[in-house]
Amino acid sequence: MARPSRPAIPDALQREVLTPGVLCTYCTEVPADTIDHVVPVSRGGPTIRGNLVAACRRCNSRKNARPVEDFNPGRRLTPTEIDELGQAAEKVRTWTAKRNALIRAAFAAGGGIREIAKATGLNVGTVHTMLHGRKR
Repeated sequence: MARPSRPAIPDALQREVLTPGVLCTYCTEVPADTIDHVVPVSRGGPTIRGNLVAACRRCNSRKNARPVEDFNPGRRLTPTEIDELGQAAEKVRTWTAKRNALIRAAFAAGGGIREIAKATGLNVGTVHTMLHGRKR
């Protein structure tokens, strides 16, 4: 299946996540210089504040498209950190499932892919992939 295109993260959201001096969420050893999707875009994760964390380039690259629960940042995460990341991932997965159900319902009711994309802010290719499981 083709990889969904990744929407740009708005500047205001980037400034909110990557505040000056913030450390990497995963290793907590170095300053964060990238933004990671807790639930990867390739697994349906949206670009919303609740799904974004500050990460160093090394951890972001190593995590890649893994679910956050399967990622080992090279240090032992505390039970609280594991719980918080797991809860955030579950909230995002629930939100994404609801969004996808709404998109499918709109399509079934006769909405066109372009109209659904415009209404949701997603690009046409992403909506097509969600509905049909492949890029057009």
